[in-house]
Amino acid sequence: AQRINDIDTDVLVDKLSMNINDFNNLAEHDIDGACNYITDALRGAAASRQKKTSKPWFTKDCYELQRTVKASHQRVRVHPNDSNREEYCQLKRTYISLLRSKKSSYEAQKEQNLIDRCEADHTVFWNITKAKRQHSAPQQVASEDWSSHFSSLLTRDVDTKLPVLP
Repeated sequence: AQRINDIDTDVLVDKLSMNINDFNNLAEHDIDGACNYITDALRGAAASRQKKTSKPWFTKDCYELQRTVKASHQRVRVHPNDSNREEYCQLKRTYISLLRSKKSSYEAQKEQNLIDRCEADHTVFWNITKAKRQHSAPQQVASEDWSSHFSSLLTRDVDTKLPVLP
C-alpha cells in the first residue's frame, strides 16, 4: 500500500486534468468506471519504491531465524514468563552468532577471490591500491615560517630548565 506522501502530485494533477472532460462524461454514466479512472491515476502517480535488498551474506537461513526470533520476542511481550524469555534470549544469541559467522565467511570468501584475481593479474592489485590511495596536496609552509620556528627552538634561554624525566 502506498502512502499519500509517496504520490507525485504533479503527475497526478496532469493525469487528472488532461482528461477532465472524459472523466465528467464517465462519472455521469458509469460511477465504477470513474472510480477505476481515479484509482489508475493514483497508482500511476505513486512513486515506485525500490525493493529492499539485503546484504549479500544474509541468506535464507538468516531470514528464517530472524522470523523465529521476532515471533519469540512477540511471545515474550504477550506472555512475559521466564521460559519464554529464556527461549527468546537463546534464539537471539543463536541468530547473532549465525549473522557473525555468515558475514565473516562472506568476507573471507571475498578476500580470497581478490587474492586469486591479484595473483592471476598483478595489475588488478595496483589498480585497487591506486584507487584506495588518498591523493592530497602537500601542505605548503612558507620559508619564513620554517625559519622563525627553528630560530625560536634554537634560541632558548639558557636559564630555562627542561623537565627531568623519571
